[in-house]
Amino acid sequence: MAQDKKVTANRTYKSSVFTMVFQEKKELLELYNAVSGKHYEDPEELEVNTLDNAIYMSIKNDLSFIIDSRLSLYEHQSTYKNRAEVIKVCLYEYNQEEHMKFVREEGFRQGHEQGTKSTQLENIKNLMKNTGWNAKEAMKALGIPEEEQEKYQSKLQESKR
Repeated sequence: MAQDKKVTANRTYKSSVFTMVFQEKKELLELYNAVSGKHYEDPEELEVNTLDNAIYMSIKNDLSFIIDSRLSLYEHQSTYKNRAEVIKVCLYEYNQEEHMKFVREEGFRQGHEQGTKSTQLENIKNLMKNTGWNAKEAMKALGIPEEEQEKYQSKLQESKR
């Protein structure tokens, strides 16, 4: 008498090999092209944004990146993938409006930071030129913290070359 075999989920299966294989942008791009039918060639077009332990709390089996303003989320399954189950266990939802707001704010912050450093560098140079002070004296007068002064000192050296 033949016994009925029941398919059960292998709950002890570790899928870290999935994330290990696709940890480099080149491999991620190959995965994306294979799944989507696209033909991107430059891995630097990918912006990896995988969230640590965002899908399953015990093992890391998901990959996430943005290419061409589209979010791609890939998750490895050790058993047959049931859409309802995946949606049920997903802890995060992608919100394009919030993501774009974050990208704009981050770009603004980086631009402001870079502009402030450039302005401060010019201020240091002007003080040195107009007062005859050395760089350390100029930075002290501008209120630049000592821990940041070394960065400006390096920038001053680079600009002299």
